[in-house]
Amino acid sequence: MHTFALWPPATLLLLSSLAAGCIAKSDADSASDAEADADTDTDADTDADTDADTDADTDADTDADTDADPEHRISGPDGDGVTTYAIDARSSDLWVHVDLDAGAVTDASGPWSLALQRYTLHVNGGSSGDGDVSAAFTEDSFDHVVATPEQGFATDAPDADEDGEPELVFGEWYDYDGSTHALTPRPGTWFVATTGGDTLALVIDSYYDAAGDSGTVTFRTKPVLDRRISEGTFDASDAEAPVYLSLPGLTELAAPSDPTTDLGWDLSLARTTLRLNGGVSGSGSGAAYTYPDSTTWDAVVQAPPEGWTTDAEPTSPHEDGTALAAWYDYDPATHAVSASGRVHALRDAAGAPWKLQVLSWSDGTLSLRVARLVDVP
Repeated sequence: MHTFALWPPATLLLLSSLAAGCIAKSDADSASDAEADADTDTDADTDADTDADTDADTDADTDADTDADPEHRISGPDGDGVTTYAIDARSSDLWVHVDLDAGAVTDASGPWSLALQRYTLHVNGGSSGDGDVSAAFTEDSFDHVVATPEQGFATDAPDADEDGEPELVFGEWYDYDGSTHALTPRPGTWFVATTGGDTLALVIDSYYDAAGDSGTVTFRTKPVLDRRISEGTFDASDAEAPVYLSLPGLTELAAPSDPTTDLGWDLSLARTTLRLNGGVSGSGSGAAYTYPDSTTWDAVVQAPPEGWTTDAEPTSPHEDGTALAAWYDYDPATHAVSASGRVHALRDAAGAPWKLQVLSWSDGTLSLRVARLVDVP
């Protein structure tokens, strides 16, 4: 809705001069003042005219915006888990903070994921906040994505290219048309790791409201599987004191009092022995599948439908019976152990699928990486 105010004499004089042939900026120009100024400021006379015109246009366009409370609209989640946001970010002075975990507008003193002001978006991380929020972008369609990419996440950072502006994760969320000065959302999907630890897919649909005025950012979110890679190095050189890990975040745990009944751990390391929380090693749903030597890490996205094994009693003195025994190569001539580099699928104690690769081994110290797999339907 637009509201109108009586024009002061100075503004009437300005409008008269505009009618006499001065150059005026359009509403689309004022939607991208920073970009338009760079395009139109070609000499001192034009600068003066453009500045005056911009002031008049801005006053007329934003009287209603600044005098009234912002009008935010949030709906959902719907049956597909999609929440729709229409955030009134028209003010050039105020930031609007959005908590994607709660699906609500908040403020800087509480938890928040995104902050919006006009066409600028900050994430609560790095140079913009202390919430460890990060984001990544792919060209995949929002309607079809079910999981995050494994890597590519970043957060806001200080100015690195000496242009006087911070390096924002959402710095290139739009395409700018220099002829119409219109902003169009970049095709594809953003992924946000929130302050609450959730991972969401996000697509920006529009920068304009129903009347065509700029500054209302409409976007949608939905929860997706977190497939970010976790890496770690662990000293498991003491065969009598296994290291116990939780696969989410590849977190080292305190040793359980009874590993055979405790469901809190997913993987244990002791020298060359890797055990799952399943079979003879634990009461969980731990199981493994070893891919052929030629299978690359990037090629493994979905859990295998069959062929899983779990830890069992060894069938000979030269075996340990573990389902992950193929993680290393052994040279009988030199007695040297080295990581085979083979990729394994494994299920954690709760049955969720992951992939695992041991990157290196040195006298019981192992470096490895894990990431979630999309489960079979």
